[in-house]
Amino acid sequence: MKKWLTVLFLLPLSACIPQPPIATDPPSTAVPPSTAVPPSTPGQAASPLVIDGYFDDWAGTAPLGTDPAGDAGPSGVDFTDVAVAHTDNLLVISIDLGKVVNLQSEPALVLTLSAGGPELRYDFAARTGALGDVRATHVVIGLASNPTVTSGRFEIAIRRDAATGDTRLFVDAAPVILSFADPNPGGDVAGAFTYAWDNPAPAPAPLSSEQAAGTIRVLSYNVLNDGVMSSLRDDHFLRILTALDPDIIAFQELENRAASSVEERIEEWLGGDWHARKQADLVTVSRYPFIEDWPESQQPLHPRIFPAMLDVDGQELIIYNAHLFCCAEDAGRQDQADGFAAFIRDHAPEGIPFILAGDLNLVGDARQLVTLLTGDIVNEDVYGHDAAPDADGTPLADLLPRHLLSPHTYTWFDPVSAFSAGRLDYVIYTDSLLSAKGFVLDSTLLPADLLDVLGVRAHDTLEASDHLPVVVDFAFLP
Repeated sequence: MKKWLTVLFLLPLSACIPQPPIATDPPSTAVPPSTAVPPSTPGQAASPLVIDGYFDDWAGTAPLGTDPAGDAGPSGVDFTDVAVAHTDNLLVISIDLGKVVNLQSEPALVLTLSAGGPELRYDFAARTGALGDVRATHVVIGLASNPTVTSGRFEIAIRRDAATGDTRLFVDAAPVILSFADPNPGGDVAGAFTYAWDNPAPAPAPLSSEQAAGTIRVLSYNVLNDGVMSSLRDDHFLRILTALDPDIIAFQELENRAASSVEERIEEWLGGDWHARKQADLVTVSRYPFIEDWPESQQPLHPRIFPAMLDVDGQELIIYNAHLFCCAEDAGRQDQADGFAAFIRDHAPEGIPFILAGDLNLVGDARQLVTLLTGDIVNEDVYGHDAAPDADGTPLADLLPRHLLSPHTYTWFDPVSAFSAGRLDYVIYTDSLLSAKGFVLDSTLLPADLLDVLGVRAHDTLEASDHLPVVVDFAFLP
């Protein structure tokens, strides 16, 4: 029997885990963050801030300050508008760099901030900073930024209780003084700007984890080095999976386990009859049977994208379980994205809804996301012409679920990594054929009474994997 959790309030962020932004159910969009930049206009923000790398929620916020356009240094970084807002727990900054960069890899931005305590200086490309004389990592200051892919504009969130020992960054209601610098020789500078805590952001609506009747619950989960089968971590996964009670699971990083052993474990934990198939490190497990007469068309796909067709009570549904190349492999990820777009154009059965779910590792060029959503192929000499991938001739939808109790949308966090929390796990789908609603589960953000309702412990998601479970409830459209 499913345990339902309805979140009825927001709670303070954990003192040790960086808290990213909250997303209300965002509009489906095929526009990558680097191009979704509406202009700022004067006035109070009319909608809740969601730290997701999209900027429509900033449209009602006047810039805190501007820097002259056209004064860029040799690197091309040219700061212009800076906007600032706050929630009960976060200071949130929106900044236009005037140049598309990878924020955590390319030298482009150094933030200097003081707010009554010691001065913070943080270099985003170096992925380190200092609070006064003390080293300050992203964990110390609760830093999160979006988008994780390349963009010309970024959202930056810093936790308001950031401190090193007894030394606090924000002291009482002291105004915040902010400056920005391009660290390259001769680079642009902007500021100092003063923020007087005068732009409170509306609280996002809390989310519910309750599954609506008539929906199919899909879970995408990178379980880190066979974690769901590990005797050291299986208790964490047992509690998480029991609480979420999915119907279909797209697992990544089950390299060394047979599909049959994963199937047996899920049957033991969740009950009922399950079916499992495996390719590379990808294991798809389902309460619904697999349709077996669709193997010949799968060959054009890269092995790290695993398609499976399911019989959902007489309705066909295709799940593409994916784990794209990691880290600096931009060219390889683009090749995988091009191959997926070509496969959908040439081999996806017409009129059958599909879902692409998994760890897409989109930490580089935003162009890969453009290809996955729109079918706009880069290497047409190899993969052929562009084609809109949805059945109605439109792009696919990127759901972009947020955390239950936070405006953050990150799906990966590793406290020992130099990289701050990011969105690596995606759920992309045919919104002409499916409706969807989802959330990201971070147990470290849940209060004790709700943890008890779910049967989950506070650090379960943190101890289980460096990725968070992404949960989406789908329904077939008429």
